[in-house]
Amino acid sequence: MKINTDDLFVKNLHLISKDYFGALSHMMVETDLDRNYYTLLLICESGDGLTQKKLSEFLEVDKVTMSRKIDHLHGLGYVERRSNPADRRTVLIAPSEKASHILESLKRAFSRAEREAFRGIEPCEREAFLATAQKVRSNIGGMPKSPVKLEYKQKSSKP
Repeated sequence: MKINTDDLFVKNLHLISKDYFGALSHMMVETDLDRNYYTLLLICESGDGLTQKKLSEFLEVDKVTMSRKIDHLHGLGYVERRSNPADRRTVLIAPSEKASHILESLKRAFSRAEREAFRGIEPCEREAFLATAQKVRSNIGGMPKSPVKLEYKQKSSKP
């Protein structure tokens, strides 16, 4: 029996995410932000900042992965580590002044990517798609799995 690879869920899921993050990267090309767009958006929208633990839980990534994301964003100057006045044992990850300058561009990029992704799709179809995606995720969530790391970043244009 030959498998029609165009019908494989994994192929479509991979290509959708690759195209989506490629479009975001293209829209953010005027900045030096090359990945971790959603992580930065969460930090910017958090107000006073979030702990690394809260970010890890929300993004469902381990501490090491979260630490690397924060280190990368810190190295680019988009986030700052601040003392947490509510708990001196923790540090808040907060947006820097530099992040505030690109926040509107980041929001526009996500908004445009969503509009383009669902162009020509009726609102009820969009709702059904998102509900189905949640059910699929819930179904897969019960399966045993090994840790995996997916991180789409811009390819270097250097030879």
